[in-house]
Amino acid sequence: MHGFEKSMKRIGYVIIAALLIGVAGIVFDIFELAIFGGAAAFVLSRLRRLRAFQAWLLARSEGTDRATARAVIDELHRRRKTGETGQIRVVTDPKTGKAQVDNGARARASADINAKIKRQEAELKERARQFIPQLDSHSVPGILLKRHWPLTAAAPGASHLGGLPHLPPGIGWPVHGETGVPLHHLAQIDLSDMPTDDLQDGLPRNGTLWFFASIDEELDWNTGGDTPHSAVLYAPGSASNHPPTTAPDTLPAFYHTAGEMTASRQWRSKTGPVARRWPVTGHAIPTWSHVEAPEGFPAREFFAAFTMKTKELRSEILGEASTAEPPERDRVFGSEFVAYTLSNGSNLRTRLTTYAPGAAGGRFPYNTALARRFLEGMAEELLHLADERAAKAERHRKSGTGPHPEDAGMAEEFARLAETARAGASRFGGPGRATTEADCDAMDALIGEYLETSRRWVEALTSGAPDAQRYAMAAHSLPATLHTVWKAATYDALVNEADRPDGAKGLPDGLWRWHANLLLPSHHYTHHMLFGAKGSASNPTEGTGIRLAQFDSDGALGWMFCDVGIVDFWISPEDLAAGRWDRAWAATAGG
Repeated sequence: MHGFEKSMKRIGYVIIAALLIGVAGIVFDIFELAIFGGAAAFVLSRLRRLRAFQAWLLARSEGTDRATARAVIDELHRRRKTGETGQIRVVTDPKTGKAQVDNGARARASADINAKIKRQEAELKERARQFIPQLDSHSVPGILLKRHWPLTAAAPGASHLGGLPHLPPGIGWPVHGETGVPLHHLAQIDLSDMPTDDLQDGLPRNGTLWFFASIDEELDWNTGGDTPHSAVLYAPGSASNHPPTTAPDTLPAFYHTAGEMTASRQWRSKTGPVARRWPVTGHAIPTWSHVEAPEGFPAREFFAAFTMKTKELRSEILGEASTAEPPERDRVFGSEFVAYTLSNGSNLRTRLTTYAPGAAGGRFPYNTALARRFLEGMAEELLHLADERAAKAERHRKSGTGPHPEDAGMAEEFARLAETARAGASRFGGPGRATTEADCDAMDALIGEYLETSRRWVEALTSGAPDAQRYAMAAHSLPATLHTVWKAATYDALVNEADRPDGAKGLPDGLWRWHANLLLPSHHYTHHMLFGAKGSASNPTEGTGIRLAQFDSDGALGWMFCDVGIVDFWISPEDLAAGRWDRAWAATAGG
């Protein structure tokens, strides 16, 4: 018994010793990890510093900047692991201005993705083609509205987008149901001009429809019936029997700020209280629902099939758009990007502006109306830039991160240039007339002052100004403003000159060529519709019932609905049957 107890004690000692050894091993492992982990971190930090040192040596030996040299060193270390060889090419990222190695990996990945997408699209189209013959039995008749072209030719019928409505006696201009502010006129459709024979039962075949809506800056509408932001009017007979109705004095501008009569930057909207009048013709076309596939159709193949069919039909009616860039020879304000290496070694790209007053034919600004609009737009935009700079200077002052005298100085400079633009615009007041050589010389002098200011800021960049990035933004904003305002002013001149009996007299052909992609009707861009199935831009609206009309964002009219979206008008079957046009309502959806 005594021997047995001794044996058990020995076993216990062995077990305890084993446990102690295990614990010691764990502790040792922890210390080992800590020691070697710290050592690894130390070695890695030394290696990073070594790369920085190698980049410094490379920059000194090759005469390049540190950022480029570091990109090369990092690429060499990467290639040691992968075994890659070949020339190392360093490029500047156009967005960030930072040096990066162009190893082709990003381009190859992008090409692979694009190839895969194209292959999948081709396969989908091939599957969808078998459903095209079955589409007709699921279509809803509609009418595609085509903007009349050319603008200088006589327009058929009395239907048009924008402009003033020709309301019969006894029908007043509709107003917002809550604020009492007059609504904007979007379209007048004389149904005697339209191909209505194949429309669904219950839809009107004659008479005139007018569509109105509140087009403010937000377009924040409620949806559903009895909404106050829209109105549809109907009257028997043709609109051509009545003269245009004068717009109310209280009608605000399109895209006006809530509670205001004008837009925040009115010249950009291309329209005041009344959109430009653009005649339209109607063309019968089958339509298909963008929301739900018919029973028995796979959804993706159905949508692909009717998209192909719709594109073909719209192309026959509206024509193909020119996808070519506007000819460079017609560019009055051009630009070129120039890359600079600043005194701190960083890279920066900015834009320099070129000015060729005779590029489009004739000599800019061609007539006093265009000159006045151009300079008024420049004054408004330059004041906006001045306010932005002044606000930044004030924010820096309050936060204690400033002062930045460059911000305040550029705000003063923008304000001074705005004042010269406003003074220049006064030269071109009074009745419109063709510009003289003296007028053109005065315009050249004003634009020369803007370009000289931009060049001066660019020189400040390359001379190591204390806050070069601020100068870069200002140097970029001036030429961008010149080009943007020129495009808006010349567009406005074209569409308004076309209304005059002598057409676009005084405006060179180059301006028409420059704006052709915007002005020409095309199936690629805008789809104004009457009736038919529910459509969409990228998203459908929340409309239900019977669609009366769909109006698309349209640069030629200056219309932008919810980021390249649509406005459509709806009515319930019961209200349509009862002639309750006051119950129709509108909805919006983004693109």
